Amino acid sequence: MKAAVLYGKYNIVVEEVDKPHIEEDEQVLVRVHSALLCGADLHLFVGNMKSQYPIVPGYCFSGVIEEVGAGVTDFREKDRVCGLNFGSFGAFAQNILLSQKRIYKIPDSVQFEEAAFIEQVTLAFKSLELTKPVRGENVLVIGQGILGLIHTQLFKKAGTIVFSADLIPSRLSMSRKTGADYLLNPEECDVLETVSNITERGIDIVIEATGSPKTVELLSKLAREGVRMVLFGVGWWNPAMREQVEIYRVYGTRDIRKEDCLSALKTISEGEIDLRTLISHRIPLEKIEEAYRLALNPSQGEYTPKAIGVIINP
Repeated sequence: MKAAVLYGKYNIVVEEVDKPHIEEDEQVLVRVHSALLCGADLHLFVGNMKSQYPIVPGYCFSGVIEEVGAGVTDFREKDRVCGLNFGSFGAFAQNILLSQKRIYKIPDSVQFEEAAFIEQVTLAFKSLELTKPVRGENVLVIGQGILGLIHTQLFKKAGTIVFSADLIPSRLSMSRKTGADYLLNPEECDVLETVSNITERGIDIVIEATGSPKTVELLSKLAREGVRMVLFGVGWWNPAMREQVEIYRVYGTRDIRKEDCLSALKTISEGEIDLRTLISHRIPLEKIEEAYRLALNPSQGEYTPKAIGVIINP
């Protein structure tokens, strides 16, 4: 079968590999239909995440079960499922082998592409759970990639006033479509000053959805008593600030519970969140390097981003 193998920084090759076989009773073999190119995949590609190469990337996916192990009781062949992958052999391949604990049945009303967003939607729900937004509060979402745009949608539905910040005009335009009340480009305005001119009390909740250490200075300026902050992948924080700010670190798939994923799938199935609008490109596995070049942020590489949500179709 074919898989995209990452051999090192910027070095990804689509090649023939051995098809995985079930070795443990709890395993399932899934034929991948759609895989989402997510932030973790980008960080791996540019060498910002430690990894033992070679590795097949692809954290978030959907597909159909081809085979189940003898101990699998909740799934059967031909079930439509989505899942999250931890291991070194991910979903940028025609098949993926993983534990039944890492997959979830897709509701009939949810399409494969939508189900591939399972991690991002679940993480956004995690932010809602942690910050407990109140109608009318001011929320700043820093970064309007996939994760940020989903946060923008959900916090808007929660009745908050959403400020979205990004350096890329096309992403800010998409943010407007998904419900943002105010658009902020840090290269064109002073975010703190602009927010202060619009709202008397400032920001109540901050979602840092870029994973970039470059936001640290802004986060420090936004810190005040009562502010709740959710940080995705930002590895720095000043311990002295904790007396004023409620800080929640969210690391990704390690923070996701089964019930979180099931709740997210239910919300998607009920049409409460628009994910298809976020898909800007659908790329066949054979052209996966093109997908990376479309999706990379300026801070992550030498390319100008032209994509938001990129679906890989093995």
